[in-house]
Amino acid sequence: MNYFLFLASDSAYVLPEVEVKAKYYKKVEMTKTSRIISENDAQILISSFDKIEEGFLKFPTIAFKGKDAHGSVMAVRGFSRYRTVALLDGYRIATDREIGPSMYFSVSDMFSAVEILEGSGASSFGSGAIGGSVIYYLRGTDSKNEINLSYGTNGNNYKVFVGYKPIKNFYLASAFNGSDNYYYPDTSLQEKLWTNSFINSQRSSYKKLNFLSAYKFKNYEFKIGYFRVFDLYRAIFGNSIRLYPKDEQIYFITSSENLTIGSHYYNFISRTIKGDTMDVVYNGYDLGFNYSYKFLIFDYFGRMNVNSKVYKNAQFQYDELKNAGYNNFGLTAFNSNKFKNLVLSYALRLGFYNQENNFNFSPSGHIGAIYNFNIFYIRPNVQFAYRFPELVETKSYVLRPRGFIIGNEKLNPEKALNNEIAFGISKNSLKIEIYGFHSAIWDFIEMIKQDTLTTNGDTIFTYQNLEGISNIFGLGFSTILNLDNWTFTLNYAFMEGKGELNGKEIELSDIPPSRIFSEIEYKLNRIIFSFNGIYSFAKKGENVSPIEAERPSYLMLNSLISFLIKENVKFSIITTNLNNVVAYRSLDPSSMPLPSRNIKFQFDYLF
Repeated sequence: MNYFLFLASDSAYVLPEVEVKAKYYKKVEMTKTSRIISENDAQILISSFDKIEEGFLKFPTIAFKGKDAHGSVMAVRGFSRYRTVALLDGYRIATDREIGPSMYFSVSDMFSAVEILEGSGASSFGSGAIGGSVIYYLRGTDSKNEINLSYGTNGNNYKVFVGYKPIKNFYLASAFNGSDNYYYPDTSLQEKLWTNSFINSQRSSYKKLNFLSAYKFKNYEFKIGYFRVFDLYRAIFGNSIRLYPKDEQIYFITSSENLTIGSHYYNFISRTIKGDTMDVVYNGYDLGFNYSYKFLIFDYFGRMNVNSKVYKNAQFQYDELKNAGYNNFGLTAFNSNKFKNLVLSYALRLGFYNQENNFNFSPSGHIGAIYNFNIFYIRPNVQFAYRFPELVETKSYVLRPRGFIIGNEKLNPEKALNNEIAFGISKNSLKIEIYGFHSAIWDFIEMIKQDTLTTNGDTIFTYQNLEGISNIFGLGFSTILNLDNWTFTLNYAFMEGKGELNGKEIELSDIPPSRIFSEIEYKLNRIIFSFNGIYSFAKKGENVSPIEAERPSYLMLNSLISFLIKENVKFSIITTNLNNVVAYRSLDPSSMPLPSRNIKFQFDYLF
């Protein structure tokens, strides 16, 4: 985990320390709950992450879905990848398969900032943004020259990043990141607060190679990004292995103040070894743009030539997907009105979705406000959203580590109504916010167990619309206090999700356990000391989805010491899982514990 980043808490007024390029981002900033990872006063701040999602661990409403520490995707307010819209420099990108909001194939240094919009503020970015949006900002011509080196003791994790501007309006960056098999704590000692017993995971080795170039001509900036993962290795069970021998992503993005155009090509191989070797070869591309003019936004996102070929022992078997795709476009009208102590914000998106020549209407929108009185404020929001199922939910038919997943082409789209309200105090060095939210989803699409194939537990999974209205609700608070050189942070959130399947109430998947985050930071001249703890409550019994596994509670401790040697040189020692506790990132039954104690040494140099 990186503590050297500026991690902004909820703000009732503005997005701290972030320059958002597209005008319409600022139009909705008044009525959203923002979680921001950004630069503070130096470009090197974001580079301390090994994985971008580590920075969001301090926000209890943001959880992760995935089997290990290297392929997790964010689940905003309990809504996993398909219900979280991902954007890259304002251009919407695919969230299917492993391409989603995790951006796991990229090295974190390639980004200058990452922003998550929870709930209502995300409605302008697409009809599928039921939970929220993740916005990645690539480095560009405004970036500084930088070298970043790091080494972690667990798994021999290493990273090299170089960003350089040979001329004024041209920027080049390259990063190489890798790791051997990490060690995790002994699960037989999971009730212990502190252990020194380690087990080799025999998984999660990887190598990442990233390139980025940016060129600015007048008001337009052109970017090309190439992200490649080599031999990402995962062992699911003792007799089943999952790995990605190849994963490459190429991005082309052109942006100005009001216009963003992007295209993305991907090609990767997913391999499962369970007796036979099953390969699934994915490739395809997407195209999108958005244009804002005064109070209007026109956006388009389409996936084309999406192919998924299945091979058994190197012999072709069938096409899971062949030249598939869809188109999603919309027109959004938005505005905000400012009064003495009141700000109103509202947006309506008229969206259209086309797949296989079937056109469907997909509206979304929100209305919200902030009312300030003295040091207090109240922020209510209402959002409605519409989501059509992804290709993986409708057309999937492929071997998985726990059996088969079969798509369901008869799925109905999801319809959601989100409500949220927050009360806060903002005075000088103290900020306190108490919030609550509720999402009612009609035709919620859930993965279910359909049948069992063998006595070994191989299972057929499929997707199905749940009956009636499914509900997700949450309560929480966040506090930050600054006293001279001290900073104290305390965050908590409780979330619950229920739906109905075959007349029986079930827990929805991807709903994270309740979590508390607490941090103390002290600054002494050029030295920063930081210590934090994450306590995750147990999730067991009826509070666990039928397709997920029970997880025990845990308390994970982390620390940081950072030395500013010169104004442009910094050395940091970051220790994660200091007490070597057994902790799981998700409730996925095939997930492994997070890595055991890791000490990372990091050197940052700006020039």
